[in-house]
Amino acid sequence: MKNAQEPTAEFIADALVRVSDDRAAIIGARDLYMAYVAWYGQRDPKYLLSETAFGRSIGKQFDSAKRETGKVYVGLRLVTSEEKFAERFERARRS
Repeated sequence: MKNAQEPTAEFIADALVRVSDDRAAIIGARDLYMAYVAWYGQRDPKYLLSETAFGRSIGKQFDSAKRETGKVYVGLRLVTSEEKFAERFERARRS
């Protein structure tokens, strides 16, 4: 990862949307980690964070809550494929 201080920064910028006005925007800790692993893809596996290290890093940046189903992070959601497409389209248009 480029940012050694906050190893999840690139994932957050690329794959998450902060939703400050909707406390109902939640994602399970395990689901978020699995999204990180999928996003990480073919990068060097020696830099892939463990689930514990990932949780610590994310926990510094987002509120969390305990639910019957486990820990959840509040105020964020994954970027949709439509949003990703629009972002790439906009970048290409500006080029």
